[in-house]
Amino acid sequence: MLGRIVALACRRPILFLLAALALTAASLAFAAGRFAMTTDAVALIAPDVPWRLAERKMDAAFPANGDTILVVVDGKTPELAEAGAAALAAKLAPDTAHFHRVTRPDGGDYLARQGLLLGSTKDVEAAAQQMVEAQPFLGPLASDPSLRGIAGAIGTMLEGVKRGDATLDQIDKPVSALADALAAQRAGKPTFFSWQALLGGDAAPTRRLILVKPVLDFTSLMPGEATGEAIRTAAAALKLDAAHGVSVRLTGSVPLSDEEFASLADHAWLVGAAMIAAMLVTLRLATRSWRIVAAILLTTIAGLIVTAALGLATVGRFNLISVAFIPLFVGLGVDFGIQLGVRFQHERLGLDPVAAMRAAAVALGPSLLLAAGAVCLGFLAFLPTDYVGVAELGLIAGVGMIVALAMSVTMLPALLMLLRPSRPVADIGSAAMAPRASASCALRWAM
Repeated sequence: MLGRIVALACRRPILFLLAALALTAASLAFAAGRFAMTTDAVALIAPDVPWRLAERKMDAAFPANGDTILVVVDGKTPELAEAGAAALAAKLAPDTAHFHRVTRPDGGDYLARQGLLLGSTKDVEAAAQQMVEAQPFLGPLASDPSLRGIAGAIGTMLEGVKRGDATLDQIDKPVSALADALAAQRAGKPTFFSWQALLGGDAAPTRRLILVKPVLDFTSLMPGEATGEAIRTAAAALKLDAAHGVSVRLTGSVPLSDEEFASLADHAWLVGAAMIAAMLVTLRLATRSWRIVAAILLTTIAGLIVTAALGLATVGRFNLISVAFIPLFVGLGVDFGIQLGVRFQHERLGLDPVAAMRAAAVALGPSLLLAAGAVCLGFLAFLPTDYVGVAELGLIAGVGMIVALAMSVTMLPALLMLLRPSRPVADIGSAAMAPRASASCALRWAM
């Protein structure tokens, strides 16, 4: 059967080639218009699996869980960290195009007013004691928050020392801190001074958090890239940078996942170029003719386009696993062309091109059908699984094997007849490898 199909393609090469090109063009137009891909890992599992049903109930009960971005705002002082986090959260909240929800788990209006009541008795007592001790500073600064007020506060403390109400050791820390800040300012160096750290001790936090529920774009390789860029743009607009004593960093499930996906595209051009170069070298060594190499490559590309169109027509969109049909199709499908091309060159030693191509198809027909059928059934065996990504990969790759075989016995012979590769001067093979091949065959029969 394959011999008759190949013979017909050899006798009517232009007709078969035009039909193959028309099919490829139609498939390309369909695939370009309907192409869709999702990077949503949740879509890889069937939605009716019991644990998936429980997961959806959990998400409905706790909407704050799931895909999130944690914005970490670090400041040189507690005041800078708090002011930066508050300003950034206020700027992000109205942006509904990128954020479902923006919250501050460690800050906000409520905690600013009532946060002291949520601490332990020991913490509240310590905070109250610190405020009592800071009263000589707080009173003058509240009435005059300027350099004059600071000088007045220092004068008040010195009067307390003079009267014996305080010691120099008790005012050493605030006076030393002020002296260091003023000296750095006079020297033209960046100065970050914190009253909160000065009056509240070293426990004052310099890190604030913003929890973001992002709008994810699963049509992109990095679904949270646009959201992350929106956060960085907002931070830059608010001048939350090192020059102003603030740093903004992103972490959480979404940025980590995006970074993993970004690694897929890292040096992708180099990997692709190496793959193509290796395939060209292999084809050239196998067929000894660049025209046959060109025919095999064109046939493989056409088959890949047709397979992609059939895949989109059957499953609707590709996912992170089903898109792997591309290397599978190229790696397995090109083998049909190699076998036919090598056998065609062998048969041409004594036959004309049409007869040689038909003889090659007749000789290889049973093995090609067996190989294509076995690989196709192997891929289709993935269909019953609840792992949707693997099931769709099996369907597309299984259909792709049928397409690869069909294109190899129609388009490839037509191209070979039109390109007219030169006749080999000797049988294709490797004399050096012949003894090893004979030994391998003998061992196989012995086993």
